[in-house]
Amino acid sequence: MPRRRAETREDEAGAGGARSHRSRAVNILAAAIPTRALLGKIRSRYSGKLSLYLAECRPYEMDVARAIAAFPSKGFTVSILTDNMMAALCETVPIEAVWSQYLEVDGERVVAINGAHLAALLARAYGIPCLMAPIHGLPSGETGRFAGEDITVPGAAYLPWEPDIVPLALISELIEDEPVDS
Repeated sequence: MPRRRAETREDEAGAGGARSHRSRAVNILAAAIPTRALLGKIRSRYSGKLSLYLAECRPYEMDVARAIAAFPSKGFTVSILTDNMMAALCETVPIEAVWSQYLEVDGERVVAINGAHLAALLARAYGIPCLMAPIHGLPSGETGRFAGEDITVPGAAYLPWEPDIVPLALISELIEDEPVDS
């Protein structure tokens, strides 16, 4: 397992393994679109201050930007990082959990949003729980564009967006929607 420069969860645990979050924020890495439903699920599991490290989620960066505007009132601090910074974050910040989103379960794997597979692999490598919550009504994003601008280099091709496929073995907890009373 890679060495973490940040304190380990065992060092931070109190009696019986319970953690005290009074002195510092709970650090969450999310390779996800910060929907209200996802933020609610995260908030319901952790008390106190929350620091959300949000991996950019192309081609949905405009949806992410709109959601970020609501963070201060929801008790989150947020930092945006590129997908390529997730490993450096796990190396330097004590991450409590990695969260991502899935579209559907397909046998022994989940069909997930972009970045979910890399996030799950990093969680496994650093001994961090990986949680996946469902996402409904995935926004439509345009591959080859960033913040509405075409970023494709002239003469270069780009691959169209495809969902990530993540083996269930990499996921610590697959969160399902709560049943609705009829």
